Amino acid sequence: MYETPFGIQLFVWAVEGVAFVLVNLLWFGLATYALVLLRRVRRQLVAMPAHDRPHLKRPLIKQTLTRFVRLAVLWCVLTAVFNYWLDVDVRRSAYDCKRSTSEQYKDMYFAEVCLVVGGDRGYLPEGYTVILNLYDSKTGDLLGREFVSNPYGSVDWQDDLVGQSGWDKDGISGAAIHLPPSDWDRFKARLP
Repeated sequence: MYETPFGIQLFVWAVEGVAFVLVNLLWFGLATYALVLLRRVRRQLVAMPAHDRPHLKRPLIKQTLTRFVRLAVLWCVLTAVFNYWLDVDVRRSAYDCKRSTSEQYKDMYFAEVCLVVGGDRGYLPEGYTVILNLYDSKTGDLLGREFVSNPYGSVDWQDDLVGQSGWDKDGISGAAIHLPPSDWDRFKARLP
């Protein structure tokens, strides 16, 4: 079994702890903002003259909902960007790579299994995680990438896929990349 150096592991735990607190505080802030907007609408409706309420109520509610939806969309985008950054950070931390080839595909593909810091896609599970990378033998271009938690055994080359078995809290798991790689696999591999 591979071991991540303690200093790196400690740093990853600290970053993930701060990220967890920030994400939860921001969701709490979004909910608090929704309550503030609701109270503001109620106050504005109470302050309106009774004869203006029927035709001004709908635009006021629409304006308030628009503000909230804009903020919620902005928050979802920021959350997605933050999660993507964690994913990039984990992929960038790959080390101790081991190359694997198959007799059947030696002129077309080769695979690399690399240890990563930070566990399963940015969250540190029990054990360790690797990235299975598939490359084009001629150009060296990355064609596919998959994460595997607690891998065991070696890279498994089959007729139509390359894979790595793993073990997670739900039991046996693993990941595979079809040969030839799909357009989706190639797209994901091109992401930084």
